[in-house]
Amino acid sequence: MTAAQRRDHLFLHEGPHPSHGAWARSVGCTFVPTPLRLRSPGQVGSLGSGSPVGALKAATTRALGVPLPMLLQGLGAASLLGAEATEGVRLLIAEGRLEIVPATVAVGLADPPRPSLVLLSADPILHEVGTTFPPRWRVLYDRLLERVDLVVCNSALSASWLPPVLSDRALVLYPPLPRAPPPLPLLPARPGHRCVALGELNVATKGIDRTLAAFALVRANFHDATLDLIGGGSVPPGSPMEGVTAHGIVPSPEPLLAHASVLLHLARKETYGLAPLEAMLQGVVPVVSPTCGIAPLVAQVDARLVVDDVSAAAATVRWLWEDPQAWRHVARSAITLARQRVEESSPAAFAHALHPFLNRTRPWPSGRWHAR
Repeated sequence: MTAAQRRDHLFLHEGPHPSHGAWARSVGCTFVPTPLRLRSPGQVGSLGSGSPVGALKAATTRALGVPLPMLLQGLGAASLLGAEATEGVRLLIAEGRLEIVPATVAVGLADPPRPSLVLLSADPILHEVGTTFPPRWRVLYDRLLERVDLVVCNSALSASWLPPVLSDRALVLYPPLPRAPPPLPLLPARPGHRCVALGELNVATKGIDRTLAAFALVRANFHDATLDLIGGGSVPPGSPMEGVTAHGIVPSPEPLLAHASVLLHLARKETYGLAPLEAMLQGVVPVVSPTCGIAPLVAQVDARLVVDDVSAAAATVRWLWEDPQAWRHVARSAITLARQRVEESSPAAFAHALHPFLNRTRPWPSGRWHAR
């Protein structure tokens, strides 16, 4: 769903994530890239500590207790999104990462009636604001976040991570699939001993080290087992790599997914997880950690697919491969539930949810809505 583009609806982004782009297009937003972007235009996800920018971010966070690039970007963006730029703007949607500061500053600088501000929360940064930032920085961000009218979370898990200042302004909407779902797959009689994992390899929260450790345990029983790693970055040093192929960034991972029987997704902290959903659509059974926002959907397929540790993940893969009938049953259930989720999470649901905000305004700083 794409609405006619409107100059009074802006989408402030750093990328953007394909699902966020689909949401923004559903309400006719004009796309505004943030200045001082820390990602290339086609990149999705956080930069890992292995990159120069990632190392800078980590160093400044350790030194100051707050992501310095976020503050610097806010100062730069404020000059572009001040009162003149926001004149006549009714709706400002912002990705909820490095866009928090520029978006909230822009709303603060705008002349009345100020635009409605909607944050898209798909990054743990809002959780870090409330838990890891020193008190002085937390107070600053709380003041900024008071300007947010609605925060759209991509899972109940990400909503549970919000700081208290946003707890009464949260709406959970599952992100739309960036592309059309594939046709129904033909499942083989027996699962091949092939795993797949998607995610940035050098980002600790993605849990690639845990995936490799689990696969090493699986390979002790299935010597022909293979693991395809899809994602940018480098594998953590010292990782077991026997049977593992790192493909790097793959624009269209569907062929690799189609040849796998199990997806390992043992993220330490992930607000949702489109990779398991895309795998399920192709009949690939996901094994995920409970700290993934998509874990409740995976648990509906079979509770044994949500695992707490590496040993449990390996045991689940062995169960699936040792019992082909169980694997086929679980794969069919995964396909059915994934297709239902795709239907529920269309961009139209986002446009419908925002409809009341398009006809309202609120005076700063009360935070209360009033009909026009």
